[in-house]
Amino acid sequence: MKPEEIPFWEFSKAVMYKESFDGSIEFYTLNDKFVRDLWGSIEKENEKLYYFLIDHRDFACVKRILNELSEADSIITEALDDYTGDTEMKDLIRSFRNAVNTAVEIIIHTVGHDMEIIFPQRYIDDYRHNERITYEFHKECNIIAMKAYNHENNKASHKADNDNIRDDAQGGVDEYESKTNKNISPIVKIYKCCVNAEHYTFKNIEFDLFSECIKQADFKKPFNMNGTNKSRLKHIIYLLSDIMGSQWYGDTVKSIGMTKQTCSKAVSRNVEWVKWINGCLGEKMRKIE
Repeated sequence: MKPEEIPFWEFSKAVMYKESFDGSIEFYTLNDKFVRDLWGSIEKENEKLYYFLIDHRDFACVKRILNELSEADSIITEALDDYTGDTEMKDLIRSFRNAVNTAVEIIIHTVGHDMEIIFPQRYIDDYRHNERITYEFHKECNIIAMKAYNHENNKASHKADNDNIRDDAQGGVDEYESKTNKNISPIVKIYKCCVNAEHYTFKNIEFDLFSECIKQADFKKPFNMNGTNKSRLKHIIYLLSDIMGSQWYGDTVKSIGMTKQTCSKAVSRNVEWVKWINGCLGEKMRKIE
């Protein structure tokens, strides 16, 4: 197979071209057109990935690209943190980094969700210990996403054949479960913000429980646990409603005895925390319908 036939190979080549020989990013070569073209190529490359996996169902060819882009994401993030130049260029660098990270998220989503391919545990372990992937926030988000897709795919493969009779309530839960599974990447990012040691929303809650609360539209358990910052959790539910929709929002606020209005305005006075979490989540979260 020729390299250019591999999905995201051209994308990765364009990104890595911006690296100098010492591994740093030569930002002076960045411009609006390059970053726009990079963003514009993601959908086309993802379509190529989808059909490539239909034909081959082979993760081996994809993992090199995934590793390269994850490493580039870390290099760009470190350089962005150290950059002291003008604001316009810094915004361009941030958009460049976000394009690379979005490509990584889409690759993981297409492999794990669309194609229902299991990420080998050995690969996940190697990814965790890859010393060139240094940006821990994105690294941990990607690992949690891979594990979450593996969990859903394993669960689906063992699902009974005779559970296709649903009542209306179960139908609503199934819709929420489907939306959750389709939007693992942005949900994982929100979760990682929730368990941040300095800015925590709750403690001692694993991602499996968090995602189950979303699927069930019921946050009663974490809301009433010791160590939960209730005001922040209300705002988290408000953020999740952008992904899950208005009906989910209504069902979820009822589970904690609140209203949509009280959740959306819960942290209006906590300006620093809102600024922090918006900075962590970056540009508007990519929702998959």
